[in-house]
Amino acid sequence: MDNVQIEKGTSYTMEVHEGVLIGRYGTSVVLRAKNVSPELLQAVRDSYGVAKGTVEEVHDVAGVVELFLC
Repeated sequence: MDNVQIEKGTSYTMEVHEGVLIGRYGTSVVLRAKNVSPELLQAVRDSYGVAKGTVEEVHDVAGVVELFLC
């Protein structure tokens, strides 16, 4: 994950693993979100365990990525 460049507009496969929302690009884990609401985690679980996540904004200084999930 250290050498991955997250860019606006890129889509990832989002999954819940051990209570953490993860984003995969192919088979590689490239995103981890630990502070996700229980409702969002449940929504991903309810959609057969996967959702498409598209990067809306990247805030490099803050280390934050805004995702749109569908």
